[in-house]
Amino acid sequence: MDATLPPQMQMTRFKTDTIQSKTKTSKPLFCDLTANQKQCKDKSTEQVNDQINIDLMTKNIYHDAASGMKKQSMPGEKIMNVKGSVFINLVRAVKHDKSGAFNKYLTDKDRVLLNNKILPGGWYPFETYEHCIIAIYEVLAKSNPDIAKGWGRAECREAMTGIYASFVEGQDPIRFVRDYGMVHKRFYDFGKTEVLVEGKNQVVFKLVNFDTRCVPLYYFIQGWLEQGMELCGAKNIQCAFLSKCWEGYPDTSLRISWT
Repeated sequence: MDATLPPQMQMTRFKTDTIQSKTKTSKPLFCDLTANQKQCKDKSTEQVNDQINIDLMTKNIYHDAASGMKKQSMPGEKIMNVKGSVFINLVRAVKHDKSGAFNKYLTDKDRVLLNNKILPGGWYPFETYEHCIIAIYEVLAKSNPDIAKGWGRAECREAMTGIYASFVEGQDPIRFVRDYGMVHKRFYDFGKTEVLVEGKNQVVFKLVNFDTRCVPLYYFIQGWLEQGMELCGAKNIQCAFLSKCWEGYPDTSLRISWT
């Protein structure tokens, strides 16, 4: 089931009868800096270059939440971050709500961050991103996994018919699942993917060191993979969780089969 989150939220185009919005449209969740640059044609070259420089400058250091920059991590410290291009529409959706339904999900630190300008090329604390996703999932989607999967499917359709069309053109489903790892690295500075090919039409997909119990995000990824494989020609896709980190397992894995 597709779902719709405000503002064309991309954490997806969230299309669902249960979620309605009148906010302005914006870029999809999985849109990289190149896509952002294309959508900045009305801005000066200097502004676009500034955005690119932000991405380059912040690649190997840890974030300052207000500016989107990263700071050096302390010894033994682990900080998880998310790209602003993933985060920005999520922030708009949460700020758009005037009912107060999201308040209990947000910390004071979250509120400070949400009141700052989010830069597409910056890096921001995954903790706040996680709080926002869970709030929307529980309040608007009523904790329905099918809706979260719909978000992923809608986002994948958007990306794979646009900036990431090469990921599905002439590709086989196994290659698509493997290539998801490249997409993941663009937007999360932690975790990695592993793919075990069990047969011509069956693989096990695993998220390793992705240390979050953000349940809707995993269903979102599941929907993304299913939709992308369909675009590569897979039919009768069966996708089932073998392990779930939010249930205490060290990683999250899915067995995917198709015809």
